[in-house]
Amino acid sequence: MRDLDAVATRYVPPSPSIHTQCVAESFHAVRNVDWRFLLPSPRLGRVVIAEPLRSGLRAALHRFSTTLVGVRAVGRNVVPCDVAVACDPSESVLLALTEHLRADGTIYIETQGDALREQLKVLSHLGYREPTTYWHWPSFEKCEEIVPLNDPIAVAHSLARRQTGRSAWIKVEFCRLLHALGILPRFLPCVGITAVRSS
Repeated sequence: MRDLDAVATRYVPPSPSIHTQCVAESFHAVRNVDWRFLLPSPRLGRVVIAEPLRSGLRAALHRFSTTLVGVRAVGRNVVPCDVAVACDPSESVLLALTEHLRADGTIYIETQGDALREQLKVLSHLGYREPTTYWHWPSFEKCEEIVPLNDPIAVAHSLARRQTGRSAWIKVEFCRLLHALGILPRFLPCVGITAVRSS
């Protein structure tokens, strides 16, 4: 009995700062895969990735997918994956991901606005359908909003919320002009793409 009392008196609960850090890390991991709610099913299931990925994205995928495999690590006789993920992939990488993605599986790509047109062109060539683009604000790592770029009302609402101060107002008005011209996505640093592989 005395041994138990001694153990009980020595127990020191974790400090609030450690708890806060764990909660913050969990929250950050979740935010890195918030885009999964844009997919037909938010369950990631089996995921094939192409390196290099952002470290935060890779860690979140490791945590939230059923199985995570690298496109170079899988052979020809692999179970098709539900989701494919890449950051600024080349055409050859997109082709390799497509080979490991099941029919009606979804691809998610993180890219920059200036590469967006080429990425969409390659996806179309590979037979993907329903390509949709999203603005991740303020960045992929610290994303607070995912704005569908094909929805003018959502973009206008998102821009309207940024008007704090004169310099912000000027930036917002410039972005509105770019959106009206249909070229806003080209100037955005963090654009996500989802598309579905054809059957």
